[in-house]
Amino acid sequence: WEVVPQRLHHTLDENRFVLYAHDIVRVTGAERAGTHCELLVRMLDEGGNMVPPMAFIPAAERYGVMSTVDRWVVRTAFAWAADPKIPVPLLLHLDETLFEEACHQHVIVELYAGCVVELVLRR
Repeated sequence: WEVVPQRLHHTLDENRFVLYAHDIVRVTGAERAGTHCELLVRMLDEGGNMVPPMAFIPAAERYGVMSTVDRWVVRTAFAWAADPKIPVPLLLHLDETLFEEACHQHVIVELYAGCVVELVLRR
């Protein structure tokens, strides 16, 4: 299964990216409650099967689509984090090119919308 630019754009158009969350917790000590929730983006193929991240992320970076995927992640994460039942800060790993593009002001404005999100830029 080869990831090409058209497949990435179709996946975005058809909303076939999904986010998964897992708690980041201490493994030692009395306090084991989650302090962060890391969100992981996954891609579904046309049949609904999960595409491994290492199959689509390098391709998205190579074809210049990663910042578009990252914008989808940010929009989806903020929509999810706006739910008052979400008890922990979110951890997002984003491509640094997202902040080099014209959309960077939009992303930064969203950071101040009341959600606690830690951004880690990938290089």
